[in-house]
Amino acid sequence: MNWTKQDITRIYNALADAESKYIFGNRFLFSLTENKEYMENVIKTTVEGKKFYERLEQTNTKKVIFGAGFWGRSIARQYHEYGFDCFVDNNAVWPYEKKEGLFVISFEEYLKKYGDCATVFLESRLYYNDFWKQLMKCGIPKERIVNIGKMIDDMSMRQYFDLSDMPHVDDEVFVDAGGFDGMTSKIFIQWCGNRYKKIYIFEPEKENILQCNKNLLAVNAKFEIIPNGLWDSKCSLGFVENENGTSHILEDTDLDRSDSTCVAMDTLDRLLDDNVTFIKMDIEGAEYRAIKGAETIIRKCHPKLAISIYHNAEDIWELPRLIMTICPDYRLYLRHYSIAQAETVLYAV
Repeated sequence: MNWTKQDITRIYNALADAESKYIFGNRFLFSLTENKEYMENVIKTTVEGKKFYERLEQTNTKKVIFGAGFWGRSIARQYHEYGFDCFVDNNAVWPYEKKEGLFVISFEEYLKKYGDCATVFLESRLYYNDFWKQLMKCGIPKERIVNIGKMIDDMSMRQYFDLSDMPHVDDEVFVDAGGFDGMTSKIFIQWCGNRYKKIYIFEPEKENILQCNKNLLAVNAKFEIIPNGLWDSKCSLGFVENENGTSHILEDTDLDRSDSTCVAMDTLDRLLDDNVTFIKMDIEGAEYRAIKGAETIIRKCHPKLAISIYHNAEDIWELPRLIMTICPDYRLYLRHYSIAQAETVLYAV
């Protein structure tokens, strides 16, 4: 682990409020020990996280997860000690497959086996309203339903933009690095009251580019999509496309994977010549290299930063240390936005 006591003390002292210091201390200790109690402390800094843990700890029925997608699997994996019985999936057919050690059963099988005697945790951000209606129609009492999907959705709508010490300015120039489907850029437009100059979206995945265009053209956004990955040099690297926004650059040891494609990488400093006012980065572990490739813009423009700080264990100290080296007068904040280990954001303002 490449850190010193002086590094940690300097970062801690640069954090501008008590919540940030609390999150930093617990994520730092989680990175060192992998003790989930520290991550629980981080998650419980959110209203949704507290509510989720209350339901987990107070539920004395059997527990099932409705939906076997990304979030459902993440919950089953992170909270396995709470004894989930199975996944429920509308598309499941016999013979039932297993995910995370749990059978994925059909909705009909769930009704037959559990009826209204189990607590159902809805996992989907996209379909939680449909799942809720489906359960209510079958007579499942709402007291037996925990709407995780809505919790995740509510937090994602705040993510990157809910810090009170981050006022917007007229003619904002927003860099959305890791643009995914364009929804973060749409939320940015709402946050700044439509008073912005331009949005630059960096997104190398073809399907995501199509969805970005669709979502942003629908609101007449002023945007440009740049199909490069951000890095600290101009090069080409392997890239794996996954669902749910978890596509990522490959490490050198994985370059021969058959599911990878080649992506053009470059620095933000080379690709952009504009008065950038706000940079958001969620690029699946490439944040450190991308920040190094944006040093000139950060020094020159002093943009607001909202940087994902959870992909690598060392991010919790390496990213704030790098930002403070580039621009020592930033005020730093940390906030968390999920009921899992993901979605901790470092703000610099």
